[in-house]
Amino acid sequence: MGRGLQIARLALAFALLFGPHHGSAEVREAYAAGQRDFGENYVQEWLHKRAELADLTDLRWHLLGHLQRNNVKLVIGQVHLFHAVDDMLGLDEMARVAHAQGASQDVLLQVNLAGEDQKRGCGEDDAELFVDVLLRSPGLRLQ
Repeated sequence: MGRGLQIARLALAFALLFGPHHGSAEVREAYAAGQRDFGENYVQEWLHKRAELADLTDLRWHLLGHLQRNNVKLVIGQVHLFHAVDDMLGLDEMARVAHAQGASQDVLLQVNLAGEDQKRGCGEDDAELFVDVLLRSPGLRLQ
């Protein structure tokens, strides 16, 4: 594993510590220690924390997990990185909203390599198609 990937995984692991079980006070404490990237699993929790922490202007929010299409307009252009493009309907909605808002959004593709029905993500056989669509979607940037 390359050093850059190790660092990225370490940074992401730290970001994942912050979710629905960690409140704004804990985010402030980590922020005071120098952390700037924070993850949230649920849009409503993220909106609440974002409002409570609005004075911390250099926070970088990461949204993790499935994004319901009705929440796309709340997220696009507002988070540093969206971690789970996991279905084509959601991808289409993200591209539509990004284009309509003139926004840019960095995203990661979630691939279900195990092929488990209970797991989200595009199938391994569909990953190339998803990448192609992402690369042609104005406003979405595959990272």
